[in-house]
Amino acid sequence: LLTRVIELNTKALGELDAKVAMDMHNLAVVYLGIDRHDQAELLFKKGLEITRRTQGENHSNYAFGLNDLAMLYRTVGEYSKAEPLMKQALDLRRRTLGEHHPFFAENLYSLGLLYLDMKDHSRAREMFAQSLVIRMDVLNRTADVQTEQSQLTFARAVEGTLHGYLAATDRHRIFRPPRYMPRCFVGKGRSSSDSGGNANWRSEEHTSELQSPY
Repeated sequence: LLTRVIELNTKALGELDAKVAMDMHNLAVVYLGIDRHDQAELLFKKGLEITRRTQGENHSNYAFGLNDLAMLYRTVGEYSKAEPLMKQALDLRRRTLGEHHPFFAENLYSLGLLYLDMKDHSRAREMFAQSLVIRMDVLNRTADVQTEQSQLTFARAVEGTLHGYLAATDRHRIFRPPRYMPRCFVGKGRSSSDSGGNANWRSEEHTSELQSPY
């Protein structure tokens, strides 16, 4: 079904459209979930290139695409490919959102998981510690305006980050984070002909409703 959607949107909108990139990403998520890693990689890359060309390398969707591709490489153990992509996504977040944003914390956490897999406990601990501070701060500052479900979701993100930090501190501690699954994009990606193609796949404006997968 998603393959057919991509075909129809490509025909109607052209290949260089943010909506097409969104559809490719969503199909890549499906392939990743059923361990069809080669097909997931191809679609993540195609979607990322379309995002780069239609929305630019400073757009939020580009950072999400970089991190999701990196996490695929982490899943299959290709750490040398994953690390530079994660660092690029982290730097993009730092430049566009600052170092106190929950999405910056999310990228720190991803990098912490990678370093933990690489047995680089010192750098893993550093990433988890930074992420934990930001997530705790966001949770405390926004608790009054979050829904109960959002508070619970974000509290779980804090808990997961804490477990990661403890695992990096105590090498004998067993830490099995949930399998990473990128979010499917559910926004109405606008055509590249509308408002310069600024499709908002995932909104950064509503951070109180941020749904973390961790």
